[in-house]
Amino acid sequence: MATPTVGSQADITLLNVTVAELSPDNVWARIELEPDANNQVVSVWIPIDTRVNVVPSVPANWPPLEMDVWGLTGTTTKAWVVSDGAGNLYFVTEQNIRKKTTPISVAQALAVYGSKLELMYRPTA
Repeated sequence: MATPTVGSQADITLLNVTVAELSPDNVWARIELEPDANNQVVSVWIPIDTRVNVVPSVPANWPPLEMDVWGLTGTTTKAWVVSDGAGNLYFVTEQNIRKKTTPISVAQALAVYGSKLELMYRPTA
């Protein structure tokens, strides 16, 4: 990574940040960067306008919970989130059941489908 100099023009990418707060008028967002090596979280206010490109890195309502039903945006594909009893969650599809194939893990589903995943149902209480 190049070291910026005062007065230089640069594109800066902030990966995997959390939107922690929005201003009352929704024109500023306070974001938090992932903790550094000393477990310190940096918090920064940025404008929400055309100068800033926001791309969700995970789907809304992430992470999945056991018994959720997730789908792919624009398709009829559904996946049920099940646990293996050891704390690992998997996306089980109808195709997994019909073809007796191993379902993919939640991490694999995120890596493959990313923000195309959409929560369709989450049980309450």
